[in-house]
Amino acid sequence: MQGPTDDAAVELDGACVRYGTVEALHEATLRIPRGVSVAVIGPNGSGKSTLLGVLSGLVPVACGDARVLGAAVPPRHGKVAHVLQDTPLRPEVPMTVAETIRLGTYAELGLLRRPGAATRERMRAAVERLGLKDLLDRQLPELSGGQRQRVLIAQGLVQDADLLLLDEPVAGLDVTSQRIILDVIAEERARGRTVIT
Repeated sequence: MQGPTDDAAVELDGACVRYGTVEALHEATLRIPRGVSVAVIGPNGSGKSTLLGVLSGLVPVACGDARVLGAAVPPRHGKVAHVLQDTPLRPEVPMTVAETIRLGTYAELGLLRRPGAATRERMRAAVERLGLKDLLDRQLPELSGGQRQRVLIAQGLVQDADLLLLDEPVAGLDVTSQRIILDVIAEERARGRTVIT
């Protein structure tokens, strides 16, 4: 691979990830331009979630180079939103849909600052786009799997990130949730965002 380029959303050059003696990512080299939607496919255990973890800075590389949006990972706050495949629910910490979506503003505002008009508009738009308006006061454990996934994607959208990482966003979901999520992915790409699923 040549040197880093400004038009690349993601660049990996010989990147490796190891968990003890297991190599989860072996000398991965790839380049993804900005403003595209890319699906990472492969069987379970093939390293898809690990790759997304590298791109969000959650998983460190053991060798090689990883760059996101022109900078070495971990990326800067606000540039990358990562929606995990499985987010465990903790019944002892009850959260409503509205509170969960608001957590997407944490990197921007912290816990104590109130969102301004622009941030409130992003939250409102995310709720509308993902069909969550009637669910805002519901607790997360009360929701179906598809509804919960839509809430987490709304949380990612609120971050207004340049790169959106969605780990298997429609796996095992109902048809309605799949359609809504796939429409949002297409819309984000049309807006010039880079989306990796």
